[in-house]
Amino acid sequence: MADLLVSALIPAVMKKAADSLVQRLGEMWGINDQRERLHNLLLEIYAVLPDAEDKSNSNVAIKSWLQNLKTAAYDAGDLLDEFCYEELRRDAVRRGHKVSNASGFFSLENPALFRYKMSGKLKKLVGRMDGLVVQMGRFGFQQGPRVQVANRVKTDAFVVESKVLGRDKDKENIVRILLEESNNEDLMVVPVVGMGGLGKTTLAQLVYNDPRVKDHFKLPLWVCVSQDFNIGLLIRSVIELVMGKCEVPIDNMELLRRRLHEAIGGKRYLLVLDDVWNENIDEWDRLRALLNCGDPESAIIVTTRIDTVASIMGTVESNKLGILVFPKDFHMDKEKLIQYWMASGFIPSDGPGSPEMRGGDIFDELVWRSFFQDVKQVCPNRH
Repeated sequence: MADLLVSALIPAVMKKAADSLVQRLGEMWGINDQRERLHNLLLEIYAVLPDAEDKSNSNVAIKSWLQNLKTAAYDAGDLLDEFCYEELRRDAVRRGHKVSNASGFFSLENPALFRYKMSGKLKKLVGRMDGLVVQMGRFGFQQGPRVQVANRVKTDAFVVESKVLGRDKDKENIVRILLEESNNEDLMVVPVVGMGGLGKTTLAQLVYNDPRVKDHFKLPLWVCVSQDFNIGLLIRSVIELVMGKCEVPIDNMELLRRRLHEAIGGKRYLLVLDDVWNENIDEWDRLRALLNCGDPESAIIVTTRIDTVASIMGTVESNKLGILVFPKDFHMDKEKLIQYWMASGFIPSDGPGSPEMRGGDIFDELVWRSFFQDVKQVCPNRH
């Protein structure tokens, strides 16, 4: 099972290495060259993984190489996480919040010393990956079809609320805003902002599917935006959600405007724009003007990683998601922990089996790596 997880692990680490916060930290700390080198090495490895995994069944050396790759990839993911969490901790200190070291994860060292140590760790890690690539060349693996790892999976609005924990207060706050404050002439926009993996999309899904919200907004709409902020494409997506297939070219804005008015004009809608990256205020003003043809109580929820996007688009205070952190020596059963992971968006959205099953696989991997202490299996009472 361990080898089978490598093909899912490498893309996850690549996404971390390409994350906007990691890139920004790399530039600030003078380690961006090493970060880019790590990303490129992972991309080179990922291209041959299908062939490597096929051949590992009959080649012990390749199986050992995959295991070493897996260990290095985990270490890379841990190191990139440490960069991000250290910056979050220091940001909290700058804002005047008291930050404890109870988790044993955050560093309290001098910033210059921390950066020096992390730079050294990253350099060693890149050296390990370089060595793995050299070994890879000796095996003569064949490259598979080129895969665009950065492409995001389109997320829909469905989520099982009973399986999500840890975001109740955030959800209730947004529901309250939607029901109590979406009653003015200015189209209300509620931003949900936080770094990748904190559960922004999951929170938006919870709000979107809340019975009170469904009862208030007669026309629920969900569009995954990602980095391609094309106004014509977004408008056509909204039209198709209401009216079905739309053949209007995305550059024919006047015809799209008329069709959009037919679709949502005068109706009380709730539109979720998931994963917005656009920081161009003029582009947003154009889109908002087009969408401002519904009922005055219509509203938009925007999920984003970027504070600037939230400040540009939002008409109410941003809902900033924090990290769900457990104190040292905290006890929790496996099923509840997996539900917290689901709430924070840590469970991959694609892959075999249910999210609970994938969470169980991740848990078993962490146990194998001694991430948890005193793991006990409780047997049911047979009497």
